[in-house]
Amino acid sequence: MLRLTRTTNLPELREIEYEEGNDSLFALSNVGPEVFVSLQRDNFISRSLARNGSFEFETFERTVAHLGGPRDLLVDVGANLGTVTIPAAARGHAKQVLAVEADQLNYRTLMANLYLNDLQDRVVAINTAAGATSGELLEFQLSPENKGDHRVKHSSEPGAFGEEAWPTYRVESTRLDDLLTREGLSERLPRSLIWIDVQGWEFQVLLGARAAVAAGAPFVIEFWPYGLQRNGMMDGLAAFLCENFTRLTVASRLRCRPSRRPGRALQRSAPASTTRTP
Repeated sequence: MLRLTRTTNLPELREIEYEEGNDSLFALSNVGPEVFVSLQRDNFISRSLARNGSFEFETFERTVAHLGGPRDLLVDVGANLGTVTIPAAARGHAKQVLAVEADQLNYRTLMANLYLNDLQDRVVAINTAAGATSGELLEFQLSPENKGDHRVKHSSEPGAFGEEAWPTYRVESTRLDDLLTREGLSERLPRSLIWIDVQGWEFQVLLGARAAVAAGAPFVIEFWPYGLQRNGMMDGLAAFLCENFTRLTVASRLRCRPSRRPGRALQRSAPASTTRTP
C-alpha cells in the first residue's frame, strides 16, 4: 500500500491510498504551482511534470484567451493524470471540470492529484472511454513507455510503434452527451470548452457529443493523422467537421487575445480549431 500525504493551506491533511501494482511506481512532483503524483515508468507526461511541473499547458491558456476568458465548464476527455484539468481549475480558467479518463491507473493517479490540490469539490472525474455509443466494450491498448499514448484498439495490423503487441483490456464506452446530462452540466455548454486528446479516437467522441455541438460548445481536438488513419477515421472526421463547423484555427499558434467570433471547435497538437457561428 502506498500512502501519499500533503498539507494544504487549510488546517487539515489530505491523503490518498493506492494498492501498488507491477507498474504502479509513483513519484511526487512539486516543481510548479500545482503538485502531481506522476508515474516513474512514464517517459513523457510524467517526465515533463517532474522537470517542469506542467505538460504543454500553454496551448490551453492560449485557447481560453482566444475564446474570451475563463469558462463555466471544462470537459477534459483523455484527462490522463490531470495535466489540463488540475491547472485549469486551480488557476481559475474553469469554474467546474468534467474529467474523463479511460485507463484505470491514470484515473487513480488523477484522483490522487485532485485531492492533493484540494480540487475534489470542483472536478467530477469519470473512469470511462468516451465514444459514439454508451455501453460498448472497447479493447483498450496500453503503451509500455508512454502513459499518454494508451488508446482504443481499432486495428491489429503491424503499426509504427509496435502497438499490435501492446497488452489490452476491456473498457466500457459512454457518450459524452450522456455524461453531461447525467452530471447535470448540459446547461453550461454555451460557456464551456471541450478538450479532447484521445489518440486517434476523436471522431468517435464527436459522434457521441452531437448535442454538445448543437449547443454551441467550443471543441479542441488533437489532430494526429497517423492515429486517425490507422483507425480508418480520417475521412469521417473531416466530413463531420465540414458538416458542423466553418472555420479551422491552429490552437498552438493562437494569439492571446479574444476572438471577435468565438470558435465552435478548436484543434490541438498539430492544433487547429474549427468554428461555426450559430
